Amino acid sequence: MYVEAARASAATQQLVSFCDAIKGEIHMKVTVKLFANFRLGRFKVREQELPVPSSCGDVVASLTIPEPEIGIVLVNGRHAPLAQTLNEGDTLSLFPLVGGG
Repeated sequence: MYVEAARASAATQQLVSFCDAIKGEIHMKVTVKLFANFRLGRFKVREQELPVPSSCGDVVASLTIPEPEIGIVLVNGRHAPLAQTLNEGDTLSLFPLVGGG
């Protein structure tokens, strides 16, 4: 019975994904990692579902992080501009500007 329920659930999820695609509501999952003071009141690591297409800047805006405070943007461990489009399964890491002397 459990196996049948799992199969039905998987089939339902596929149908929902297909319907979303037809309606133009295609989504992807991206892992977002925040560092230093960006974590305050937010999170350390979170998997987010985003509409396709979405950019690094879209994620920054959704987190209400002012763009001038962004120091380093990495996508899958490589430097990236805020305008870079994200893909399913990407990891976006955001670091604030660092000051000191």
